[in-house]
Amino acid sequence: MAANNQPDQMTLPRLQRQLAWSQGIAVLALLGVIALAIAWQVSSRGDRDGILRTHGIVVTDMQGHDKILIGAPAIATAKSTSSYGRTNSIVFLNQTGGYHLALGQTPAPVVNGRVVGARIGNDDNYGVTLYDTHGNERGGMGFLGGASRAAIVLDRPWPSADAIGLMVDDKTGFAGFGINYAKGGQSGFELGTQGNAVSMTFNDPRGQKRASLRVEGPEKPAWQFAGAATAASAGKP
Repeated sequence: MAANNQPDQMTLPRLQRQLAWSQGIAVLALLGVIALAIAWQVSSRGDRDGILRTHGIVVTDMQGHDKILIGAPAIATAKSTSSYGRTNSIVFLNQTGGYHLALGQTPAPVVNGRVVGARIGNDDNYGVTLYDTHGNERGGMGFLGGASRAAIVLDRPWPSADAIGLMVDDKTGFAGFGINYAKGGQSGFELGTQGNAVSMTFNDPRGQKRASLRVEGPEKPAWQFAGAATAASAGKP
């Protein structure tokens, strides 16, 4: 019986090697077909520099739903994204067809399917924009070209307003962050540096300054309460 089993034991490794070779050849053939298809596409467009050029790309799931949109023309074809305006970006869509993430030119701010407010920066804003499961903007990171400002912001779901913001403003020289009230979107707390000074400010829900601490250069820390300056102190009001 052992003698009869020996040929089978020698054949199995040989079959495995042949199967591996067959799989490798199939992969190489598939890559060759893909390369030929790309080359034909490039040559058919008259491009001779080896670069594939196109106006837009739409990636769909197995059911044919749009999931990734690349380029302004591709984004314009998706009816569910019309409220966000025209943007030159890479956009990832959620299950309902709304924006999930945008990378590139910052779209218009949208909450509950409509544009709310306007951005500063003359539409020359680029970065990453985040959205919740309903397609409402919830934050992002980018550079506002017209305002010369780099910013990282997290938004509240409703009402639409910045909740926490971190920024560097090239025009004013301010670098710092702020935390806003939920109602009205007024600034509640600000901390930052500007020039030779660092300051910390507390505002009421109306946006009125109620208390602040400022340190400028070698001077002593100065507290202010409700707009009335107190004597400079070393740390206590």
